[in-house]
Amino acid sequence: MKKHLIILMSLFSTASLFSQVGVNTENPQGVFHVDGGKDNPSIGTPSIVQQANDFVITSSGNVGIGITNPTKKLEIVSTISPVFRLNDGSQQPGYYMVSDINGNGSWKSLTTSIVGTFPTTGYNGSVATSSSNQAYTGISLTLPPGRWLVLTNIMLKADTSPNGGNGAWVRLQWSRSQGSSSSSGIIGSLNSGIFVAPYGKVSGSTLINNSSSSDVTFYLNLSGTDLFGGYSGNWDDLGAKKWGENSIIAYPAN
Repeated sequence: MKKHLIILMSLFSTASLFSQVGVNTENPQGVFHVDGGKDNPSIGTPSIVQQANDFVITSSGNVGIGITNPTKKLEIVSTISPVFRLNDGSQQPGYYMVSDINGNGSWKSLTTSIVGTFPTTGYNGSVATSSSNQAYTGISLTLPPGRWLVLTNIMLKADTSPNGGNGAWVRLQWSRSQGSSSSSGIIGSLNSGIFVAPYGKVSGSTLINNSSSSDVTFYLNLSGTDLFGGYSGNWDDLGAKKWGENSIIAYPAN
């Protein structure tokens, strides 16, 4: 029993005397230091070449790989490329790593664009939509996490063509809600364009930031019109896929 106590006391005494642990080295440079190549000197600081095969945890909790005095929570020094590999099954050539709001990293395509969804039947309400109202056009766009530059082009066609060239200035707006304004994640101005009965076009670009960790669907609303000459007609399937002029493309903008 006395023998066991002596051994335990020796271990505790050693632990209190030496706050650093070295593996393959008698000269640890941190709280925990592994010299993978067993080539560090017995005294002094290892050279850059000698540090290349080392792993260190400092008293401040910093981790160094290939460096014995890391100044960041994780610092890697290496002449080998690539230095880092994440194989989660989604990696592809040309992809890049993005982070969500919680710092979770994932691979995303750098070049892949996303196109909007157009309904078979578009919006057929009145052209004289008040600028204070929001009407859902039926057009939606589902975006993964990240920032996206959305280019919007929508054909304007009315069901009647009155005399006098009457028309309107038309505004469309991306929103998180159908038929109501929700600016969360929406950066930039309205998409707008001129309508001189019976034809016209709305064009514009919007920066949308999906800061969540999952896909989010955004909706294109008719946010209002300013009439020329009191035009009172209705839209002819505004936003419908039958109009070949319609296009919505989102490009990664991270």
